[in-house]
Amino acid sequence: MSQPKPAKFSIGGEPFDRLSDIEQRCRDIIGSMASGDLVGDQHQLFVLDLLRYHDEWSEKLDGDEPCIVKGISGHGTPCFFHRRPSGERIDISWVHARKCYAGVISGRPRDPLKSAMNDIQAAARAAIQPQIIEFRRDQAASRVTTCAKTGEVVDALNPKSSHVDHHDPHFDRLLYKFLAVEELNPLTIKIGSSDTKHGVAVFENKEIAQRWIDFHRQKANLRLLARRENLRDSFPPQPWELLTS
Repeated sequence: MSQPKPAKFSIGGEPFDRLSDIEQRCRDIIGSMASGDLVGDQHQLFVLDLLRYHDEWSEKLDGDEPCIVKGISGHGTPCFFHRRPSGERIDISWVHARKCYAGVISGRPRDPLKSAMNDIQAAARAAIQPQIIEFRRDQAASRVTTCAKTGEVVDALNPKSSHVDHHDPHFDRLLYKFLAVEELNPLTIKIGSSDTKHGVAVFENKEIAQRWIDFHRQKANLRLLARRENLRDSFPPQPWELLTS
């Protein structure tokens, strides 16, 4: 008989076939805890082993013995915190730790700015989703359901048929302008994960999130494209590094 394939990943001695399985394990653990609870003995080895991959693990503990509890982030999402002897709580993102783990096992050197921008872009897109949905509905109601490039008929309400495109400026350029105007360093922006099955990225700072939502509503120039036309577009990368100096 053929031997079963060994698991690809291991955290705290627990085998996992996919990185998404590790994410689900974290959500299951957090979902089983009340706010303020210490991580139970049955989960402690897994949680500590994963969080140690966080690239700011040592700085966050600052010499303390780890005391990991469930808490609520500034955005209202559940996450892990280190509780200091003084009672102060320091957030330790398991989402970020999982990404650091993936980088370590891949053997690829980690680019902190690229990692930060991937998270920020995801949170920025999630934050303006209500505006995207509103735009689709407005287009459908006004019967403007043709591709802005080709003129072909598209279904404004169906993401498989059409895409809402950011046109002049494109999305990354708009986000860059926002960060520049707000004088925000991408390396200092904290991104969390919503309490949903798929863990949508969210800005931990609600004020930043709201300012981005308002900025996008004022500055974005949206249009409908056929889905395949949007996939053909490519834009030069933004000089994100200029925002870190």
